[in-house]
Amino acid sequence: MLPSEFRTAFRNRLLIPHPQLLAHTTCSCGKEADPYGIHLQKCRLAGNLTNATHNNLVACLAEMIRHCGQSVRVEVSGIFNNVDPSSNQRMDLVVYDPGRSNALYDVVVTNPVSQEVLTSNCVNTSATRVQEQVKVPRYRDAAFRAGMTLHGLAIEVYGAWGNDFNNMFTHFISLGAVVTNIPKAILANYWRRRISVCLQRGVANAINTRTNKLTLGP
Repeated sequence: MLPSEFRTAFRNRLLIPHPQLLAHTTCSCGKEADPYGIHLQKCRLAGNLTNATHNNLVACLAEMIRHCGQSVRVEVSGIFNNVDPSSNQRMDLVVYDPGRSNALYDVVVTNPVSQEVLTSNCVNTSATRVQEQVKVPRYRDAAFRAGMTLHGLAIEVYGAWGNDFNNMFTHFISLGAVVTNIPKAILANYWRRRISVCLQRGVANAINTRTNKLTLGP
């Protein structure tokens, strides 16, 4: 992680205003540019930055699953074609487990901070749970008809994991401890840090890059 990314990630974690944003009240898209960088994490402009955070996290999870001895493919298209030939649905992670149904994982990164949270200094503890519940019903029936299991994996930008994310992590780390002969606690600690750094680096880069565009202008 670059020093500039670390500084931004540190302020994000503590909900400290970013000094480079204090001079900007409006984003390039016309919406309010808050000093906490919440809008700049997910602005519709330069959407590739938001997508990169998600895609890098998916790649990190795929690497973890492979390290734990499982076969996985990333961004698989047409996953439900056997039950709906016209479907071109893409799934973030497809884990192949011989003798068992394939496991589908749809990953979402969410920001639990709203204006209400900022003004009341409370904590939105339901963000990941809500996002997982949104993801699963959308494709659950198609996955069931295709003989697969579907899980929505939600993680928030401040580090909290949804229940399915926790269950997925525990499952593969348990398998990995057997395959690699590395103590489960050590393996879990390593991959928790990898996932955290991957996520925080992506979010910080999105804020920094969009802030630079605001500063430099068109």
